[in-house]
Amino acid sequence: MAESKKPIRKIKIGIIGAGGGGTNAIANNAHKFVPFDVSFLAINTDIQALEKQKKGSKKDNSKFFERKLIGRRLTRGLGAGSNPDIGWKAAAEDREWIEKWLSDKKLVFIATGMGGGSGTGAGPYIARLAKNMGILTIGVSTLPFLFEGKERMDNALTGLKTMEKYADLSIVINNNDLFKKHSSDTVEHTFVKADKYLGDGIITVLNLLLEDALINLDLADIRKVVKDSGGGFINIAFAKGIDESGLDSNKEKFEKAISSLFDLTFIPSDVKTATKALLSISGSPNILKMEYVRFIVNKILATVSHDLDIIFGVTNNPALEDNVKISLILTGMDKIVLTDDVKDIEEKYFAN
Repeated sequence: MAESKKPIRKIKIGIIGAGGGGTNAIANNAHKFVPFDVSFLAINTDIQALEKQKKGSKKDNSKFFERKLIGRRLTRGLGAGSNPDIGWKAAAEDREWIEKWLSDKKLVFIATGMGGGSGTGAGPYIARLAKNMGILTIGVSTLPFLFEGKERMDNALTGLKTMEKYADLSIVINNNDLFKKHSSDTVEHTFVKADKYLGDGIITVLNLLLEDALINLDLADIRKVVKDSGGGFINIAFAKGIDESGLDSNKEKFEKAISSLFDLTFIPSDVKTATKALLSISGSPNILKMEYVRFIVNKILATVSHDLDIIFGVTNNPALEDNVKISLILTGMDKIVLTDDVKDIEEKYFAN
């Protein structure tokens, strides 16, 4: 008999959207997060953006969302003017309020669209607060498109460097990879896809905690893999049309799914530098065979490194029918390479 997991409601989890990009991404994914009973927080220095986002949210999600204007004295609700320093200082102005909101959380995700002012500055500042409070902290950030200009990219790289310093794990979604794959899409659809990738990354962790498993994963497992791990990525893939006939007839389907796990949208550096991994394999009990599990684990080890410290869980999920879901977190990867002349935001305002 499978051991039952503790309900996720006993684990206080927070999801924070910082700045316009972060709050939009969280709002657009809110319907996916509601079943997990997490706490939402949208913060911004721009009161009009917060109000617009509130009106655009689905009514059935609004009660789960808390919105906070930060830096009211500093910005008067007019935004950070694409200046990350202002975003950092605005969050510092409301430090006590943010710490109170964080106080009962065990795990927090901070979503940011890097490159502007509010999210690029406030996101890493909140990561610093959460880390100092002993909260397991995961940053999930998007890089701007190259055509948005050098200044915005420099801001983004500075913000990512600071996020990496304070978050236990920093996940980067590169919008430029999305552009290469979906260059014929409309602008709106491209940003929707970026939001979806960000949301799916967070849901991967929530599913690892929530699903009843034959081999259990819990917050301690996630902490072991994620804590102080630097750069990494999270992704989900599905092996479709799997049957119980055996590995030989299903191997190609598993190989295709595992290959799709290592989508460059989530990878800012070489996967072979990863040191730890958290893997969840889910499937219908009538098709999920041990030889399938062994093949998936061995294939991931061969792709990354046979020295990889891997923790995995196996879950029976009849709803998947003939699909096998593979959820992977890789951590300890080489950090993003930045030029030496990029100055950290917090060096100016570390005392705040």
